[in-house]
Amino acid sequence: MWQLVEDTSHWAEYGIYTPLQLDWYLQINCLVEMNKDAHGCKHGWHDMPKTDELLRADIDDMQGDIDRLSESMRKDFEDEQREIEAEKQALKSSGSGFTIGEICSL
Repeated sequence: MWQLVEDTSHWAEYGIYTPLQLDWYLQINCLVEMNKDAHGCKHGWHDMPKTDELLRADIDDMQGDIDRLSESMRKDFEDEQREIEAEKQALKSSGSGFTIGEICSL
């Protein structure tokens, strides 16, 4: 588990001086990490907006992206689980007498 740095001089090095800027930074970091997990590569991010209004709008947009990516990742996971179950059933019905767990431990 990580702990958020509370030293304002640390955040100043990142150009973060307000709670809204911190929200934006954490949100975009989340989005970048989720993209890395979903697609295997880490994309950069755009510059921080200059006004509070633009920061809020960007945060809302990123939240939508995060929600869509999360749903896509959930569906991919469920598809993978169905494939694993189908493979288990195919092995059982093939009459080999082995289960996936037994085969993997050989």
